[in-house]
Amino acid sequence: MGLIDILIREGRFKDVSGMAQPPYIPGLEVAGTVRAVGAGVTEFAIGKKIVSMSAGPGTRGYASVYVAPVGGVVSIENSGVDPALAVATIPNAAMAHVALTRVAHPDRPVPL
Repeated sequence: MGLIDILIREGRFKDVSGMAQPPYIPGLEVAGTVRAVGAGVTEFAIGKKIVSMSAGPGTRGYASVYVAPVGGVVSIENSGVDPALAVATIPNAAMAHVALTRVAHPDRPVPL
């Protein structure tokens, strides 16, 4: 269970618009194998190992079947990466991306 799941279960986001509210299926990170692909999807094939983040805020990752938007799916097939390790790094990578693109601005000088 991820940190966001624990915080939601503790009720820390009960008044936050857009956050999952009980009852819901928890789970931010998703790991598994492709069961089917939508029309026009060529990047993934049935049976390939993938990881993703759930489309909603901390929801549905623990479902037995998860339908993911193709843009949020990453193949780990033939990577040698354990799916559990891969899903553990997704939130950290996402937060690093947010920090580097929205917070840090290397193109702006830092006042000293």
